[in-house]
Amino acid sequence: MKLIIYLVIFILPLLNVQAGEFFDFRPAKNYGSNGEIIKVTFGYKLQGYSQEDFLVKPVLSKGKVEIFNRQKYSWVAADSLWMDFPSLEEEMEIRFYLEGEGRLHFLLQNTRDAAIYQTPGKVIWGGNLLSGYTQKVNEGIFRYKLRQDEARNAASVTSDTLSDQGLGERTGKGASLIGKVIKYFNEIF
Repeated sequence: MKLIIYLVIFILPLLNVQAGEFFDFRPAKNYGSNGEIIKVTFGYKLQGYSQEDFLVKPVLSKGKVEIFNRQKYSWVAADSLWMDFPSLEEEMEIRFYLEGEGRLHFLLQNTRDAAIYQTPGKVIWGGNLLSGYTQKVNEGIFRYKLRQDEARNAASVTSDTLSDQGLGERTGKGASLIGKVIKYFNEIF
């Protein structure tokens, strides 16, 4: 008996998943830091239904996502019960906790017949991905500048050494060529 109740309540609605033909969404941006609130705009066609007939549940491929329920003035986690999720609105708010890249989509449950609709998925990026990227770019620029300074110093030392040995006057073009070769090798390595 318990098994039948379980199947009716939890499994049967999942078997009734519809294609994402009637619902779509657009986040205000596809990236954010952990816990940042992002507005999501929904596009939909409701034939014979109203917004209040649909509950909205966010789903994230990895990490954690929450949606704001304005009626209850609270954040609802994706693993909550359907009755906790907010009704469909044209613009809603989510926040997520994600490191790297994830795929976000929404399930919408019709409260009249328990049919579930799924939006197409969209890639989002979160966490410290962008700050890590900025740090890597800055480190790359620093290493590049450091190599340039070392190459200039090596070329200067080589030219000074040749001049001290009296070779600079006889082989001025040769000394500058040696400096360029040393600079080239420093940039490579």
